[in-house]
Amino acid sequence: MRARYPSSASGLTFKSLLTVLAVSLLGLGHATANSAPEKTAATALAPAYGIIPRPVSLTPKEGQFTLTRDTALVISDEKIRPAATLFRDLITPATGYILPVTTEAPAGPAIRLNLIKGGDNPEAYQLSVSPTQVSITASGTAGLFYGLQSLRQLLPVEIDSPAVINHTPWTIPAVEIDDAPLYAYRGLHLDVSRSFFDVAFIKRYIDFIALHKMNRFHWHLTDNQGWRMEIKKYPKLTEIGATRPETVIGHTINRDPHYDGAPVTGYYTQDQIREVVAYAAAREITIVPEIDIPGHASAMLAAYPEIGCVVKDFKVKTRFGVFLDNVCPTEEAFAFLDNIFAEMVELFPGPVLHIGGDEILFDQWQDCAPCTEIIKRENLEDYHGLQSYFIKRVEKLVQKHGKQMAGWNEILDGGINPSAIIYSWTGTQAGIEAAQAGHDVIMAPSRHIYFDQYESLNLDEPQSIHSITPLHEVYHYDPMPAELTPEQQKHILGAQGHIWTEYLRSPRRVEYALFPRLSALSEITWTPKDQQSWPDYLTRLGRYFQRLDLMGINASHATYKVYGEPVVTGRTLSLTLKVEGHDHAIRYTLDGSKPTARSPLYTGPLTLDQKVTVRAVGQNITTGALYGDYRQSFEPHKAMGRKITFNAAPIVGENAHPQATLIDGLRATDRIFQLAEWSQWYDTDLEAVIDLEKMTAVSEVRLGVEAGQYRRLHPPKSISVMTSADNKTWRTVAQLNEAEIRGGGPTVSLPFPAQKARYIKIIATKNDKVLSAQYEKMVPVSIFIDEIIVQ
Repeated sequence: MRARYPSSASGLTFKSLLTVLAVSLLGLGHATANSAPEKTAATALAPAYGIIPRPVSLTPKEGQFTLTRDTALVISDEKIRPAATLFRDLITPATGYILPVTTEAPAGPAIRLNLIKGGDNPEAYQLSVSPTQVSITASGTAGLFYGLQSLRQLLPVEIDSPAVINHTPWTIPAVEIDDAPLYAYRGLHLDVSRSFFDVAFIKRYIDFIALHKMNRFHWHLTDNQGWRMEIKKYPKLTEIGATRPETVIGHTINRDPHYDGAPVTGYYTQDQIREVVAYAAAREITIVPEIDIPGHASAMLAAYPEIGCVVKDFKVKTRFGVFLDNVCPTEEAFAFLDNIFAEMVELFPGPVLHIGGDEILFDQWQDCAPCTEIIKRENLEDYHGLQSYFIKRVEKLVQKHGKQMAGWNEILDGGINPSAIIYSWTGTQAGIEAAQAGHDVIMAPSRHIYFDQYESLNLDEPQSIHSITPLHEVYHYDPMPAELTPEQQKHILGAQGHIWTEYLRSPRRVEYALFPRLSALSEITWTPKDQQSWPDYLTRLGRYFQRLDLMGINASHATYKVYGEPVVTGRTLSLTLKVEGHDHAIRYTLDGSKPTARSPLYTGPLTLDQKVTVRAVGQNITTGALYGDYRQSFEPHKAMGRKITFNAAPIVGENAHPQATLIDGLRATDRIFQLAEWSQWYDTDLEAVIDLEKMTAVSEVRLGVEAGQYRRLHPPKSISVMTSADNKTWRTVAQLNEAEIRGGGPTVSLPFPAQKARYIKIIATKNDKVLSAQYEKMVPVSIFIDEIIVQ
């Protein structure tokens, strides 16, 4: 799926005294707070109670319970034994204890798990800890399982050590917790088509979901780059569709693509799928399996081309994107899909089967004689109608096998039955419209909860998909649209985070993308709105990171990396540096060198009026650890603030003010490429005229033409600079050809003999058309320009 192109008390507390001491020892100051909208209604939890997601109600009590090797897990019903045993096995490596799981109450301290009758929410639980006993009560096994997850987090973080720790007293602070989830659906997705992961990691991934009290695993099993599920009736799906010979290096839309030459192969046998399903069920997680049709079907069609729309040599794709490989809506294709569904429903006992349905390119259907005949026969208006016809036929097949169909929000196009569940990925509006039409909805907007996107724009971030989703963006997302009526709000079942794996090729990279953003998603889908608190959440992250380290999880610390808010006034830059993380400071330099622990401490906005490259890192005031590599280059020049006109207006998309960003003195070539910072012209030459307002001495023009990190943009075919005194008579003073532009680095220079001019004209000619792998034809490429510097 998808080809996307993101009241305090006065005085010093004991904690603040410790902070002051750390500041004095390390020479640190205070980091500037994040400027995102705050969630501050809830009272902060003490570190010992730092549970994520935050419980509905938590009341600290006096004393603590001590776990010993004599502590028993007492269950009131045999239905509870699996959850109790899982908990026992989880804490055994760190404690060395093998706690008995018994139905007989011992004389001494115990952990009692009580399954009671009644209660309208099987996921709710009550957890009570006193010095003499622990009790967890729920009306369902799910509630007891979640209560045990909270109990796990109340134990010292060392409980997640993979080896015995002898010096840690296993104490649990006394507390009363009454808890239940905000949403019924709390999901996490994993794409195993682009990158294949073995069963061991799939189980580890399910453990991640379980730790955060989430209850759905959306398993994206097929796409253009690989078919990953054994279907016995159609063995070629895995014999052919599960292997691609190599993978493109870098972003698909880069110029001059290169390939790694390394085959990617693998699939899950039906026995392995049953094993995973059982593993998930034991952790109260339902699997939502997905095969993506009618588009995103290259791997399927490579194995069985006869169900495609045209006769062609289909291939498992080695690049990423949307392709002209559609399943044809014929009776033969529906029979084929029916047989696949018949095997899937035997493997996946959950109630929902996800059929994709997104990003269908109609070009192939338009060239397909059977499609034209179906449109005429069914009296369909257009190809959106044909899409609707296809999805409705598929839904009948899914329902025939006793399942409810789900799909991405594009299945709404042309009309679909209200019984279909809609996963709203392109934004919130599709989810709103679906709920208003009577559909149940899972909110999954790419801007807010796609975890394969960058978490910061620092150049030390590993390669990801194009957009940015920082931690605060996840935490401040509200899955419930305010536009809906109370009745319509009932259709919002919950939300789901996503891991697409075009650039996440290993378990370590998946973990880096997932943590800690998964914890933010878990809280906004579990914790009541009035108990969600961004400042409190940040204070709990420190303990959370300790736990992740002990679990061997490769978590991102991007929330402790610096970001900047530059404001240019005239020829002066005011740069505010910020870091989200709790108890972090900022170190910076102005000479382009990477900051160290001895670099100047940031205490307030920097005012700069000379050419400079600011670099900054976040610093943990407790450990002294440094994070990130923020950069901002600023160069005052003679075109700043002047009038600039174009022969063809740049595209106003993510960059709402392309004219201003072209001559503001701020360079975007020293951080990860974002469309909002570049001006773009598509299928046209660029001709820009800058009015310097008076005759001015000039001798050089420089342009940012190359993103540098991860992205390789198509350069202009040529660049020319012309000067004029009257905007009528022009003289060419400098030129570069494509080879010179390609070799010139992120910013190319066009020097010329010193002279006086009032007007400067820059002409950049578009490059030749390139072959689009998606559309299988030649298409124009864009000209991207960052900053035009005139000196």
